[in-house]
Amino acid sequence: MRHYDLSPVNLIDGNQYFNASIYQDRTGFMMAYRAAEGIGNCRLALHPLKFKDNQYSFTDDKSMILSIPAIRKNDRMVCEDPRVFRFQDRMWVAFTYIDVDNECQSQGIAPLHDVRGDEMLLNPTFINYQDNINGSNTPEYVKEGNLVTVRLEFPVKMEKNWQFFENRGQLNFIYLANPMHEVVTLNDDMSVQKVHRTRNNIRWPFGWIRGGTPPLVFDSDHYITFFHSCFRPPQDGWSKHEVYNSCYVMGAYLFERKAPYRIKFITARPLMVGDFNDPNVMSNTDRHYSLWGNAVVYPCGALFSSRGFDVSMGYNDYKIKIASFGYEELGREFRKIVV
Repeated sequence: MRHYDLSPVNLIDGNQYFNASIYQDRTGFMMAYRAAEGIGNCRLALHPLKFKDNQYSFTDDKSMILSIPAIRKNDRMVCEDPRVFRFQDRMWVAFTYIDVDNECQSQGIAPLHDVRGDEMLLNPTFINYQDNINGSNTPEYVKEGNLVTVRLEFPVKMEKNWQFFENRGQLNFIYLANPMHEVVTLNDDMSVQKVHRTRNNIRWPFGWIRGGTPPLVFDSDHYITFFHSCFRPPQDGWSKHEVYNSCYVMGAYLFERKAPYRIKFITARPLMVGDFNDPNVMSNTDRHYSLWGNAVVYPCGALFSSRGFDVSMGYNDYKIKIASFGYEELGREFRKIVV
């Protein structure tokens, strides 16, 4: 495995560029990314990539801002963490929509347009999904005449990190990984058609497994997704700093390519770990610095090629990194899940 930073040249204004999703469309390689200027002020954008000397970099072109309308006219809202996936021969983007006034988060998806310019206006769909197993609800947006109101049942679950993928013409998303793998199949109108739940016996001592990259085909029987988890590390041997916040790590698992989508293999150890020794994590030593002081690896996109898998991520909450894994090298990291 090798990894490297992408220099934030030619991007929209910001102090942090992170949580990026690499993809390939008919025009070439692209990157969707999150740009922030401090906490609570961020935008999403797209930028072309070039591939030279065995690594990616941003082109000299101008970024295109993703313009996402508020659900209600006067909402104070923020959108975060783009994840690009293919559905019905088009590229779509999933993102987290934060309703600031109602203190809730929802998942939106929208198709990307082929036309390039300074700005792309999206027409998003917000998916309402209630997970009865966990006893929590997503915010429900209800149209009443020409107005859209929000109905909240507390405690409100902050919905994020859903991983969308197409299988046999139907759109699905991963909602949970453990203690059960919960995959939701959607109808054409984005309503819920079926929920697949399979118990597993995953042992992952690095925190709760959370969403990451949209699944890709790994082999004839399995999809792969790169996930993240976080935990509070012990204070010995992890960092030269005295302050310890959360440490994020990246792993991967393989699950079946047919319903009910059981998880079959998981990496035995983290593939990457956030870096507390980065001076920009604990203090503002540069224009580009970590927002919350966490050591973070946050995968959002992946590509498969003859080289293996290229995974794009936010790193330490202020920069974009790409990690490349050889196919056979990655395959040796997995261990079978014992049911």
